[in-house]
Amino acid sequence: MGRVESYAGQSLARWVEGKRCARVVKILPPQPPEAVAAAAADSTVLLNLAQGQQLSVPAKTYEHLASGREILLLCEDDCETAQLVAGIPGVNQVDATNFSALTAMLRSLYDRHVRAGKLTSPAESDISRFSRQAANAAFLEVLQTVVSSAPV
Repeated sequence: MGRVESYAGQSLARWVEGKRCARVVKILPPQPPEAVAAAAADSTVLLNLAQGQQLSVPAKTYEHLASGREILLLCEDDCETAQLVAGIPGVNQVDATNFSALTAMLRSLYDRHVRAGKLTSPAESDISRFSRQAANAAFLEVLQTVVSSAPV
């Protein structure tokens, strides 16, 4: 869902044709926020493609963390996004260039979600710092500090 027509110059719709996963993969263009929220609420795992962004964390990462859903995060092991989520249970970060690690991660997700019917959602205590409420509280604290230290 989103700008997902192609990856590395390859049409994703054409790539999925004839593959065993074709019957369960839906590639959708950008959707209104309500549709995105409904799809996320119905999902057990959210996919976050954050490769090639070494020094920044995509906004989608924060949205996914705040959702409380399990996440499959594809990004380089040494990027800012990987450092941000390191150690959070339920956030499965893997570098897509590491084929064996990616294969193991996908197998683990499949075994847990499809075969065992179990998922690992991040704990509220691990993700509460990524909520809008936490961001607003931090911003308010900064503003109060600035206002209280300003000359009268």
